[in-house]
Amino acid sequence: MPIIQRYSNIKNGGIVFIGNTLGLSKAANANSPGVFGSIGAFVSTDTSLQVNGFPAGTTLDYTKNSSSAPLALPAGSTVLYAELVWGGLFRSSTNNISAIPNTRAKSEKKQNAV
Repeated sequence: MPIIQRYSNIKNGGIVFIGNTLGLSKAANANSPGVFGSIGAFVSTDTSLQVNGFPAGTTLDYTKNSSSAPLALPAGSTVLYAELVWGGLFRSSTNNISAIPNTRAKSEKKQNAV
């Protein structure tokens, strides 16, 4: 994959990166936590959901898959560039959800968040 320059500027200040996940890795040949590299449970912002063996806020229902990540910036900060990078899969050898209508990602801007 070629590297593409997305933004260039020379400014004094700070840089912030934030990230999260939408799925937790499973064990080989078992749907329990592990490092197999395949999703064992989806992450959900609904902490009342829990897949056995995984922490609260997990689900096997991909339609309840969600996450959030707060970002607090110092007062007076100016954002020069922001980017949301996301990757996903809608069809595999066992699942095909390509018939589901497109849905947009939802973002919230909270003023004075700490």
